[in-house]
Amino acid sequence: MIFSQVEIDNLEQKWKRKWQVHRLEVMVRDATSLFAYWEVGDVQKALLCDHFTRTWSEFPLFLRLHDVTDLLFDGYHANDTRTIVIHPEEDHYYFHHVQPNRHYTADVCTETEDGHLFTMMRSHVVCTPPVGPSQNHQHAMICFDRPHALSQEHSKLPHGKESNMGTSNCVTTPVSFETFDGYSLLQDKYSK
Repeated sequence: MIFSQVEIDNLEQKWKRKWQVHRLEVMVRDATSLFAYWEVGDVQKALLCDHFTRTWSEFPLFLRLHDVTDLLFDGYHANDTRTIVIHPEEDHYYFHHVQPNRHYTADVCTETEDGHLFTMMRSHVVCTPPVGPSQNHQHAMICFDRPHALSQEHSKLPHGKESNMGTSNCVTTPVSFETFDGYSLLQDKYSK
């Protein structure tokens, strides 16, 4: 479902923002944009203010987006990192121009007195979808052994191709997520 900018603005005005839940969530909007929202609970704000000896409105806050594709992310080493300065009263942000088919996580951070970033919360990892069908995309294939009851004259299955895998009696069948339920092929997709 794609919303117009007017619909998004209307939804944002109606959105209840104060739940007193300390969280940072990132959601995929489309292949090249992400939506992040966060809330720092009052208890966490009080602890942070006490620790850093400043009021909440004095906090220098940053929203960081990390590309963690194919990494065991340790908080420091990412394929790419974007850092955005945010106001302490802000609670959401749209990341545009992210790369399709990549894994991302986000942090809300503050700066310590010695200039280092201190992560206050981190989101889960999300994956942006690929853009459109690729020319090199190949359908997944699953090899099903032929039941012993099938004889040679009945060896062809509908929409199946015989495999040349040595002596194994195997039929490979193109499979998509709509036709494979994890245990078997859904017959109505192939009977049409």
